[in-house]
Amino acid sequence: MSYQLYKLNFNCVFDEGYLEDARPTFTASRLFSALYLKAQHLGLTTHEFEELFTNDDFALTDTFPFLSNDFGDELYLPKPIVEPDRQSSSQNTTS
Repeated sequence: MSYQLYKLNFNCVFDEGYLEDARPTFTASRLFSALYLKAQHLGLTTHEFEELFTNDDFALTDTFPFLSNDFGDELYLPKPIVEPDRQSSSQNTTS
């Protein structure tokens, strides 16, 4: 499976009502809502918009911060959680 990464730059923070709760990122549900409102603004029907997201080839995730500098971009992504392959690990142990 291949992935595409889109870097979004905003000159603001996102809050939940109080400034001390402000964050540099936002959730997938907020991104979905923003895309839905923009699709309505562009004239797409609700059915047309939902068809885009019912395809298994497209998924949204929460946003994650990144730092751009002279050496490129440093991504702050969560460490993947992978279930260990128990068969191969049991074969590697010696008794």
